[in-house]
Amino acid sequence: MEALDDLRAVLVAGGVLHLGFATVALAYVFRDVLSLRVLAAAGYGLFLVHTLPETALADRVEAGWYALFLVLNAGHAAVLAYERRCASLTPDERRLAGLAFASVDVGAARRMMRRGSWRDLPAGTVLAREGESGRSLYAVLSGRIDVLVDGAPVATAGAGEFVGEIGFLAGGPATATAVVAAPVRALVWDRGELERAMRRTPELHATAYAAFGSDLARKVAQQSLRPRAEAAGADA
Repeated sequence: MEALDDLRAVLVAGGVLHLGFATVALAYVFRDVLSLRVLAAAGYGLFLVHTLPETALADRVEAGWYALFLVLNAGHAAVLAYERRCASLTPDERRLAGLAFASVDVGAARRMMRRGSWRDLPAGTVLAREGESGRSLYAVLSGRIDVLVDGAPVATAGAGEFVGEIGFLAGGPATATAVVAAPVRALVWDRGELERAMRRTPELHATAYAAFGSDLARKVAQQSLRPRAEAAGADA
């Protein structure tokens, strides 16, 4: 009972400090960068409030570091908020952002999309050939694409999915042939230009890998579930 009372006393005495730790920890739950920065700034603000009454030199130095991190996070949050307010997306960009870039900040998605160009692709267009190095990367807004391996259909790609991202991520040739089955509207990037831009801009690199990785994970999950569904259908 005495130990419990001691713990309660510690928590009460350091209430602001513990609230700050909880706030910073909560920041890492959010995938949205703006929310993370705002909560991190709030957490460092609480650390600063906790430290300010102290008079020792070490405590004043510690308060200085908290103030610095508060300013850095608050400044970054302000920039992100401004970019979001100023970011004007076209209807096609807005729809594709919600489909293919839902896991990244809208401002980062806008900068990524603006490096590509929109194209309308008729049925029969070959987007990639198995074993060949593709020159383009596609984000599908509408339509349907057949994916073939050794000439046999293995999957389809539709709205919100990427074509060519596996070879792009692996740095190798296409792992399948992709053919437009129903007229497609897609955002298209030149692979070489995008690679060079990603090397120059770390944020673009992170945006691309977050979007491609999310789509790739979804495709892997779909492929793993397909044999089970086919087996269940055969048993029925």
